[in-house]
Amino acid sequence: MKFFSKHAQAMLIMVALFLVSGLMLQSQGGNQRVDNFLRSLSAFPNMDSARTAFQAAKFTETERTLMQNELKKQIYKPQLTRLAATVAKMPKPPKPPMKSVQLLQLEQKKASDAVNARNTIEVSRFLALSAKVAEGSALQTVIGKAPKITSLSDVAIRPGMNRIIRGTNFGPQGTVTFTFGSASFNGIVETWTNDLILVTLPSTVQGLPETDGNVTVRKQNSVLRADAPIRFIPLYEFEHTRSTAMRNQEPYHAEVYFILCLLGQFNVPFCSKYDIYFPDCPSYNFKNGAVIEQLIYESDVWLDWDDDESCDYYIGWDGLPKWTTGRLCEHGLEPGAIYCEVSIKYPRGLSWK
Repeated sequence: MKFFSKHAQAMLIMVALFLVSGLMLQSQGGNQRVDNFLRSLSAFPNMDSARTAFQAAKFTETERTLMQNELKKQIYKPQLTRLAATVAKMPKPPKPPMKSVQLLQLEQKKASDAVNARNTIEVSRFLALSAKVAEGSALQTVIGKAPKITSLSDVAIRPGMNRIIRGTNFGPQGTVTFTFGSASFNGIVETWTNDLILVTLPSTVQGLPETDGNVTVRKQNSVLRADAPIRFIPLYEFEHTRSTAMRNQEPYHAEVYFILCLLGQFNVPFCSKYDIYFPDCPSYNFKNGAVIEQLIYESDVWLDWDDDESCDYYIGWDGLPKWTTGRLCEHGLEPGAIYCEVSIKYPRGLSWK
């Protein structure tokens, strides 16, 4: 009885081993060559050694397909993740330049200063070349005539900028007024002759979006006037914001990346479809003519943005969607993150939200 028990126990062990072996073969596809390779995953120190063994085995297309299906099973994921981590990461490209708020404001000021300097020089040359007209009879001939504006040095103006108004019968000196909607502002006259005026729109003007208006020249102590259309361009404020990191929970499949590396395609972009959501980046309709001045997407690893089979490492768009459908592609298995950085330009004295 004791012998029978031991014999029965041995038989049971053999049956159990047979069943386990059968289950293993079933779970691994029933191909001995594939089974042996899969059992060796834990013995490979890195992806290079696994790739060398894979190439030496010269697997058929059928065996490769079988292996790829088997690798989807959860039991292999720890080893695949370990081996994938040994693949050398591609260096990140440099971050695209993002101008600071201070630099954007300085550029705006420099542009205005350059225009003012150019107009001032032009008026100085005009005065130097013009004959001086004595007061008296020459002026009296134009007092009763209506002024006429023939041209402006520019058809748009922003606060703090000057403009040259050319025409006839401007004398004697009166006032220049800028009107935009219901708002009216007296210009700062720097030069006034009978046929040329240099005038500056006060730099304190704010609270208006870009809009059309008029510039009006009035003669001294007279209702006589001349008008010309001019567009108001506001001075802009800039606001810079950066989103929190967007991460997908499970964007990558270890078995697919592993197979790609085994086939010798190191550092190929592995892409996963999903929606990208930027909770902290503006995507709604801006108020008061505010626009996006700068926009970049930045990642903490090498990421490609794959849209319609075309990849760009970083993308700057004219508009920033809150939801973006596409594919996030990574060179490697490390879960990546993506951010959006944006600078918003909006008229001084107004809100963009």
